Amino acid sequence: MQSNELVKLAKDLSILVVEDDNEVRSIVKELLKLFFREVDEAENGDEGLKKSLAKRYDIVLSDITMPVMDGFAMIERLKATIEDQKVIILSAHHDVEYLQKAIELGVDGFIVKPIEREQFLRTLVKTAKQIQAEKLLETYQKELEEKIQKAKEELKRVYYTDKVTHLPNREALYERLMNATQNDALILVDIHNFSSINLVYGEAGGNLVLRRVGAFLSEYGETYYIGSDNFVIITHKDSIKEVANKLLDDVKEFAIVYEENRIEIPLRVALSCQKPLLRTAAVELKELKKSNKNYGYYTKNLATEQLHIKVQKYLPLLKKALKNDWIVPYFQPIVDNETKKIVKYEALVRIIDTNGTIYPAYEFIEVAKLSGLVSEITKVMIKKVFERLTPQTRVSINLDELDLQDNDFFDYLSIMVQRYRVDPQQITFEILENIHVGDVNRIIKAIGRLKKMGFLVAIDDFGAQCSNFERVHAISADIIKIDGKYIKDIASNEKSYHITKTIANFAKSMDAKVVAEFVSDDAIYETIKNLGIDYSQGYYFAPPSKELYGV
Repeated sequence: MQSNELVKLAKDLSILVVEDDNEVRSIVKELLKLFFREVDEAENGDEGLKKSLAKRYDIVLSDITMPVMDGFAMIERLKATIEDQKVIILSAHHDVEYLQKAIELGVDGFIVKPIEREQFLRTLVKTAKQIQAEKLLETYQKELEEKIQKAKEELKRVYYTDKVTHLPNREALYERLMNATQNDALILVDIHNFSSINLVYGEAGGNLVLRRVGAFLSEYGETYYIGSDNFVIITHKDSIKEVANKLLDDVKEFAIVYEENRIEIPLRVALSCQKPLLRTAAVELKELKKSNKNYGYYTKNLATEQLHIKVQKYLPLLKKALKNDWIVPYFQPIVDNETKKIVKYEALVRIIDTNGTIYPAYEFIEVAKLSGLVSEITKVMIKKVFERLTPQTRVSINLDELDLQDNDFFDYLSIMVQRYRVDPQQITFEILENIHVGDVNRIIKAIGRLKKMGFLVAIDDFGAQCSNFERVHAISADIIKIDGKYIKDIASNEKSYHITKTIANFAKSMDAKVVAEFVSDDAIYETIKNLGIDYSQGYYFAPPSKELYGV
């Protein structure tokens, strides 16, 4: 029974017999040949150690007492090099001391001389089973590691590959750009009518276009699809312009046929050799879209780049200002042109940091709008103005259309009115006239809510862009503030004079009061007074100040 099992277990195993007794060694060797694939021999521990280290055996079967080097010394040195070496002791010594030593050395079996066949086979079977189990486990582990590695590679492939175009995606590009060299350059490609293609031909048509364009662009360099209608080509800085020009020439002859329709593919290309490559190319692409051009090479000091620098400078300041209560209102008086008496103030937002540095709104308000912080600033201003009001004070507070789209704004306003017992007639909310077209109806409804609550509404910077008289009439503004660019030179510029006069007459026709901003000298004041404009605001009377006096 044991012999049959050992035949199966040991047929692929090798064993080394280390025994100084020639007769015993010969008998054991012949017996082992019946079961093991390979049987080798050594006459002493020194020879056994050399053979074991030169050629790995599955099992080392060793006597203890031998000349030159005994079995224990050989096993100890062997285990120091091959820790998992299977070793069976073959010895006439079977007292406790020898057994304890064998255990300490980590031997796998102990066969007592004279050899008893069943015990001999049983010990070998046990050790062979251990070897088989370990090899099976090793195989499983190897297979598992291979599967895990393949799964990792597949996940990585999926993670770094766009499923529509099968091109490397944005994540792959980011990794590539982390290792960009000084010679790398980037071409950001934009399909500038892709939204129309998607609308007309649907998702299937849009995806086909993306795949075909991706394949087309791949002929010009290392190509990535980074989402929406944008691709990136990595090329050499010395040839970037040549590659881009050839691409734009070739695309003129490139078209895609879908459902018997020929789809032309107009492209924009933004080129950059300046790191960070993707961001600088994106800056250039924005400039191309503004100017409706299809080719541009990034250079510093573009308007968009300046805006990015501004965001980097002021966004941290804005966050600190909100957190540390650095936002304060400054008040500039608005005077009656007939009496020159102050009738109200405009609250202008300022940031004063711990160094006492004062930041006027024009420095950071654009960043506040872009970053979504403008509504938080407005709420701070409302609170700080309300808590300083007296029954005689009248104050104007600026609102952005983003404030009026904030679902919490009116709830907040109601709470502040009740908390500080403010009469809404004391407050005028100034709103820019250039409302985005898509939000007009919503904004007009929100302004209507302000008026129902009792607040006054002023249209600020009227005339700044393409003024919409019909829209202003729909708002039913109480006050119209004429854009300062016309007031600054009204005394010397006939065009500014006539525009101001037109706006003033329009305001009177809808029974609204008129405020002229940026009144800076006596000539300007006399001119606007003669035009019948009701109120003035500017440095001619007083600069913005922390002080607020009752009016």
